[in-house]
Amino acid sequence: MKKFLTYSVVIATIVCSLGLAMRVPLASAAYTPANGDLIKTATNPAIYYINTEHKRQLYVNAVTFWTWHTGSWSNIKATDNTIKTIKTISQTDFDNLVNGSNVTARPGIKLIKFQNSSNIYTVTVGNKLAPIPDPTTALMMFGSDWNTKVITIQDGFESDYTKDGVLDVTAGLQAYSNTTYGFSLQLPATWKGYITKTEVYSYGTVISFGFSSWSDIFVIGVYNKAQWDKIKSDPDNEIAMRSYLGENNQYYFTGNQSQEVGDAKLTARRAEFDQIIKTFKALSK
Repeated sequence: MKKFLTYSVVIATIVCSLGLAMRVPLASAAYTPANGDLIKTATNPAIYYINTEHKRQLYVNAVTFWTWHTGSWSNIKATDNTIKTIKTISQTDFDNLVNGSNVTARPGIKLIKFQNSSNIYTVTVGNKLAPIPDPTTALMMFGSDWNTKVITIQDGFESDYTKDGVLDVTAGLQAYSNTTYGFSLQLPATWKGYITKTEVYSYGTVISFGFSSWSDIFVIGVYNKAQWDKIKSDPDNEIAMRSYLGENNQYYFTGNQSQEVGDAKLTARRAEFDQIIKTFKALSK
């Protein structure tokens, strides 16, 4: 037995003298939580957020996760555009973290519904839900493609929210008021950055609404009494008569959308015309 032990010691000495490293498993470094970390374990795909109290908060599903981040799973960007990586930590380190509340959808980014109901809500500050009463309101607040912005949350996470939020129907709306001719409009939040163009002709004035890449998605026609009387007396102006919006003490108004939009990205804006024109108001001069 002594010879065997001595032989083992000699072999170990030779290995070390030749610089051959023995493969000894290294203990993984303990995880130190930091605010803003994204973590998971090796055996579970669920992702958690580490908050300021170093508690772990579950992202209940992928759609909730992406209300707080942009990019892709290989290139995750936080709200401040910093690149984030998901850290895989040991089960022991995970179990040592205090469990916090679930992460809820970021306010103002998406509309949400739950699997057990068709009701749609917008998320307000404090995890409060404000109900969207009808499609018209949804369109004016979120654009004609509002239904593509709805995410579905599992029934079991409905208690993460409260349903006492108050809907601000004016939030994000683009208010337009023309004091020269006396009328106003409300444009959806999707019309941020819109432009107008006023052109005066012998038959009336045309005010175009659009964007730099296509400036006349829809137009408001403005006519004084003499011009309007001439339009009414001409049978070829039946279309103008059908597009009548109202009048004040000086002018008569019509509204028409363009037959086409040269910029495909603005097709959805053209689709919002019917709802925009419903907000038209003639104002006293």
